[in-house]
Amino acid sequence: MKILIVEDEAPIRDWISYTVKNISEDFELIGSASNGREAYELSLKIKPDVIITDIKMPIMDGISLLKELNFRKILP
Repeated sequence: MKILIVEDEAPIRDWISYTVKNISEDFELIGSASNGREAYELSLKIKPDVIITDIKMPIMDGISLLKELNFRKILP
C-alpha cells in the first residue's frame, strides 16, 4: 500500500512517517508534503493508495486537497 503523508509541522510529519514505515512491510511511504498544494502535485505524479493528511494547513488545507483529488479522479 503506497502512502503519502501531508502535515505542515515537521516533527509530527516525521513521527507519522516513522510510524508508518515500522508498522508493516505492506506499507510503503512514497512521499511527504508540508501543505496541500505540494501534496496535490505529488499525488498527480505518484498516485498514492492512501493519504494521511492534516486538516488545517497553509496554502491548501486537507479538505480542499481531498476535494481536488476526488474531482480529478485520483482517489478511488
